Amino acid sequence: MSVKKNILEAKKTNELYLYIQPESRFVSQAIQYSFDILKERGETFSDEETDRITKLIEEKKLTENQERVQTKNWDKNSVEDHFAIELFSQLAIWCFSIIFGVIFGSFILAMNFKKLNKSKLSIIVVVFGILYTIFQVLAIDYLQGINFFIRNLTYAFSAFGALILHYFWEKYIGKEIAYRKKSILLPSIVCILIYIPIVYLMYLSKS
Repeated sequence: MSVKKNILEAKKTNELYLYIQPESRFVSQAIQYSFDILKERGETFSDEETDRITKLIEEKKLTENQERVQTKNWDKNSVEDHFAIELFSQLAIWCFSIIFGVIFGSFILAMNFKKLNKSKLSIIVVVFGILYTIFQVLAIDYLQGINFFIRNLTYAFSAFGALILHYFWEKYIGKEIAYRKKSILLPSIVCILIYIPIVYLMYLSKS
């Protein structure tokens, strides 16, 4: 997990103060960089405040080292810290996009953005999911009509859409926020309930 200091250096001073608050949701490296940048900008801290921030950084490091899920490509910032913000994981978004469709993956990613108070991004992601799904249906219909040679077109398009959602995560959630994985039980039930009548209608149309 790596946080780029130059990204934090571009932030305003009042934004950096959010990183060093007691309830900070950011990873230890982001907090450390923010604290260093604030001092470089001439901000002063009492000994008591310095001790508090130092302790916060050490506690974050300990939590990250002990509780971070050790996966190679997914969810490197997920922790078991009870105080960390709850988000649907990257792996969950990927799986929903592949199994149920990009539109469903976009909805749960939008819920993450909503939780992070990024309402505009949540709308953008949902609109992307809807438009991409329409494009996917039309493109698959066209390619099948000309006997396109690639099989499993649905999964191929879904995988590409999932990669775009992954880009949204990396760019707008990034590597700064440590989070707890939110249960996917409810969205799974909703998706299944939506799919049952769709599958049933498809069955009737073929019978």
